[in-house]
Amino acid sequence: MFPRNIRRTDAWKVAQILSLFDAAIREGKSRKEVEKGFIQNLKKANLQTGRALETRDKDPGDFRTYKTQLSCLGLIFENQTGKIDFTKAGRDILKGISPLKILQSQVLRHQYPSCYTLSSQVKIDQDIKLRPFVVILKLL
Repeated sequence: MFPRNIRRTDAWKVAQILSLFDAAIREGKSRKEVEKGFIQNLKKANLQTGRALETRDKDPGDFRTYKTQLSCLGLIFENQTGKIDFTKAGRDILKGISPLKILQSQVLRHQYPSCYTLSSQVKIDQDIKLRPFVVILKLL
């Protein structure tokens, strides 16, 4: 299961979101600055749809949702110090390698349990161990 913000997207869009994430991490000193910078860049690039430029909520949660999505796709992770870092796949996309090929590989490797399914808000039985997209391909 993926977070709800984007369940269908193009590879180029994920690559742009990842590069905006990278820019926000490099520019921001504190966690809040990183979050704010990412959301501002996302809106400027017209990648965030369905929401006005200014929101009433001071902490709308967009950053956390995109962070979870990129983490589920295996593009970023939080290291032991809590700092966001990029996986090899994430770094390859940032270097300009075709995001479509990388994301195809990442989706095929997606498995349960995953970082998302282990969180407290997701109720998926821990005994389930499978790669859902590989199972679907085998059924076809």
